[in-house]
Amino acid sequence: MHIDPPENPYDVFAAKVVFMKAEGARGLLAKAGSGEGFYMRRMRVEVEYCAIGCKALARGKSRVLRIQGPRYMMTREYWIEFFGQFCNVELENVVRSACVGTVAERKGKKALEFHFVSICGQAEICYLAVLGHNNLCSGWNMVDVAFVEDPCERRSS
Repeated sequence: MHIDPPENPYDVFAAKVVFMKAEGARGLLAKAGSGEGFYMRRMRVEVEYCAIGCKALARGKSRVLRIQGPRYMMTREYWIEFFGQFCNVELENVVRSACVGTVAERKGKKALEFHFVSICGQAEICYLAVLGHNNLCSGWNMVDVAFVEDPCERRSS
């Protein structure tokens, strides 16, 4: 959710809510339009559909990337600086993740999950940037990058 402060001529805040699945948006619209209504802090909220948005993500993609690589480069700061060369980075969260592979493949490695705010391409741009960067995909610096399941998808299923 993104919240904008009041601007003339409006005296209330505006919020943009992005749903992972269309059913969630339909449910909110139905609730807000019902006699029961939708309330936040005892104020009835007006809800309208915005046709400007993102298409559903292709199967196998998400807004979450898991990157596994040498410990020395697996910091939030390193990757935000790297991603910043390709897009305006907006992250909801960065969390440590379990390393994958054989014991030998995991040795000296660390994995992080990057939860991007936007479902409109930030993760895909960053995924392609990692794959296309010669120094990250060969030799000692080799990293593995993959789309992983979005925690919001797990909650909405």
